[in-house]
Amino acid sequence: MGHWVPLAGRQGGTVPAVVLSPIFMVDRLAFAATYAGIFRSRDGGSSWEPSNEGLGSYMIQSIAFSPRYPVDHTLYAGAADGGVYRSTDSGDKWELLARLGSGSAVTDLGVLYVHDISALQMVVRVDAKINSLKDLQGKRFSAGSGDPA
Repeated sequence: MGHWVPLAGRQGGTVPAVVLSPIFMVDRLAFAATYAGIFRSRDGGSSWEPSNEGLGSYMIQSIAFSPRYPVDHTLYAGAADGGVYRSTDSGDKWELLARLGSGSAVTDLGVLYVHDISALQMVVRVDAKINSLKDLQGKRFSAGSGDPA
């Protein structure tokens, strides 16, 4: 059975999420959402570096890849302050897409195509309610919410 080996000091503290690139076997990219921001590994998890440029909040709760990540290199991150961020360069820089309410943590998010590849929709869980953001590519949002299914 394997064992865990510490690779760094307690930089990130709590780690709500770790995700692997959809093409991990090729690019070896991994991301960790922490309460000290996003950390990225380019070598399959052997070493980690901060990936926080453009983040307005370092308390990151969730990370999701675009369904077209191998082509568009886009990721999304949800923050504890309700911020939803996007990176279009594999985590080098982040931009704020939406703020879903003060004090409302984005605890889960997923990105999917609706009907065709030109219509993106993000599904996020904020304070135990399911919300959706549409048209992420054009940064125009129509938001709806409902109780979890």
